[in-house]
Amino acid sequence: MARTPKKGIDYAGWDVDIFENDTKIDELIDAQGWIGFSIYFYLCQRVYGSEGYFYRWSYANAATTARRMGGGIGSETVRQAVATCLRIGLFNDRLFVEDDVLTSRGIQ
Repeated sequence: MARTPKKGIDYAGWDVDIFENDTKIDELIDAQGWIGFSIYFYLCQRVYGSEGYFYRWSYANAATTARRMGGGIGSETVRQAVATCLRIGLFNDRLFVEDDVLTSRGIQ
């Protein structure tokens, strides 16, 4: 009997110099602090773990994301961090607006 095809990927590597050479990460941390970066990292992990290279997400999911992350993070903080990621290009703004999809060229 065949198994259902697996979605997502099992491993997602991160550049070891992400904090040295990525000005978008600098902008995110400057605007949203380390909490903003942790939200970005969490959502990237959801991208890789769901479909592999994109994640269906909308601002309506901010409260669920905040609850799953814990640590006192609120839904408004999640919304602000995602808005910053979209503004600076860590996530593709057009695909988010048109299809409620979080992805980017770097993720792809």
